[in-house]
Amino acid sequence: MTVALFGGTFDPPHLGHVRVALAAREQLLVERVLVLPAGDPYHKPTHTAAGHRLAMTRLAFTGFDRVEVDDREIRRSGPTYTVDTLEEIGGRPFLVLGPEAYEDVPRWHRSGDLLAACVPVVVPRPGWAEPQDGVRLLKMEPVDLASSDIRDDLEAGKGGGGAVDPAVLAYILREGLYRPR
Repeated sequence: MTVALFGGTFDPPHLGHVRVALAAREQLLVERVLVLPAGDPYHKPTHTAAGHRLAMTRLAFTGFDRVEVDDREIRRSGPTYTVDTLEEIGGRPFLVLGPEAYEDVPRWHRSGDLLAACVPVVVPRPGWAEPQDGVRLLKMEPVDLASSDIRDDLEAGKGGGGAVDPAVLAYILREGLYRPR
């Protein structure tokens, strides 16, 4: 079975994340896209508990054929390492990465094993120069959304705007996440 893995902290998941998963599903001709919220990402702090991030991610990706939220990284104890997930899934899946994450892969845990276990696919971002190493790119409008900007807007009392699914925004408000400072 051909799969694409799309991981992240999803703190919160936004409409750009959904666009990426759908583009990966169509362009990579995979049977499934697994969306994997990180449990305890060792290289990036999260602002929200894993259970909330998982719940929001499930809401953001509800109703899309062949796109599934997979909670294995949240269930795993200790730091979340992508290479462990790749080894659990097996085969040689596509690994969908933002450009910043792709550039950081050499510093990731067991990066050589990680790159041998997957086919990296990079998502375009505004102002990001295409790599020269022959990496595969998703062909789509660059995603100009960042979870950190959405958190900042919510914490500043500016609302979530149209950057997140209405069900995700309702969850954020109901649970009191990213409260105004």
